[in-house]
Amino acid sequence: MPNSTFRKIADLFVVAFFVVAISSPLTVLLARGEGEPAWENRRLADLPQRPTNLSEAFHLPRMLAEYFKDHFGLRAEMIRWQALVKVNWLKSSSSPDIIIGKDGCLFYAGEGGVELYSRTKPFTDDELSAWRSYLESVRDAAKGFGASFVFVVAPEKQTIYPELMPDKLVRLPNASRLDQLVEYLKGHADIRVVDVRPALFDSKHSRRAYFLTDTHWSGAGAFAAYQTIVRELGKEFGGMQPLAASDCAASITSTKGGDLAGMLGLYDVLTEDKYIMVPKRPRAQLARNCFDRGRCTSRVEGASLPRLYMQRDSFSSYLIPLLAEHFSEGLYVWDVRPGWHPDLIEAARPNVVLLEMSERSLLLPPPEGPQSTGGH
Repeated sequence: MPNSTFRKIADLFVVAFFVVAISSPLTVLLARGEGEPAWENRRLADLPQRPTNLSEAFHLPRMLAEYFKDHFGLRAEMIRWQALVKVNWLKSSSSPDIIIGKDGCLFYAGEGGVELYSRTKPFTDDELSAWRSYLESVRDAAKGFGASFVFVVAPEKQTIYPELMPDKLVRLPNASRLDQLVEYLKGHADIRVVDVRPALFDSKHSRRAYFLTDTHWSGAGAFAAYQTIVRELGKEFGGMQPLAASDCAASITSTKGGDLAGMLGLYDVLTEDKYIMVPKRPRAQLARNCFDRGRCTSRVEGASLPRLYMQRDSFSSYLIPLLAEHFSEGLYVWDVRPGWHPDLIEAARPNVVLLEMSERSLLLPPPEGPQSTGGH
């Protein structure tokens, strides 16, 4: 075959391959619809409506581009292929918000996760004072309704498992923000702080305290935190004692990966053995799924127990079925960031107000005042 003919065939092949490659995403989108988007912690762009005025028409090309970027055919597959290559072969992350740690452990780098671990942004005196003022405001609101106030910080996974973080990430020998706040409150405020870190450090030697592919603690970690909280409350409510491990049923279920695996697009590739602990003979009835955002309630019928109001985040989901056993009524309000709601506290008529937040919240300025409603 003459060289010119061979070159023509080769050129046609390249052109055909290029046309197929660039048209495949649109072809797949038109053939099967939007397809299956990767599981992400954000809302994907919606298909824009037909414009009704000049302003909407002006923005239509941009909105269509954003929609196609989020929904083009083979998008989920491409994200997954890239993530698989980087995680399994290159041992690196395909997302700036995910850190590939040792022994298959994933860590969250978003929302200042690296700075929190490396301790490069310690509290200033003014920031500590602001957090004290905020916590005192919540305490005073609780006291105004005759309730005790308890403050709990759920540590980040890298706080409890620093040995599984990559060696290239240097950790300064400074006090962490949580260390700073705990020590500051001891000397400057009458705030009951329950530090669950020692219990988590102990528990991790017998069973994994945090999930490998998720930001949250496991059932074992939640149980260790729960026992610490209830022992502290038992100093005020004499009959309150935490359940023992033998009082709980433990289950291990092989499931799809957690939120960190999902952010890589690998939630069905990086599987997770989820360890959960719940009371064997539960007395408390939960009105709705406390894994969902919003509010949930609990009740122990016919029991002369204290009442609980809990301001919380996602870390509390494994805590609530355990804590609920010790309260005749519980109201659990999920907020995306710490706050307090006097109207909800008043309606709950609690004996205990429990504020739980994740350690990464300490990188944010505290709220400046109460909110009228919450948990939506």
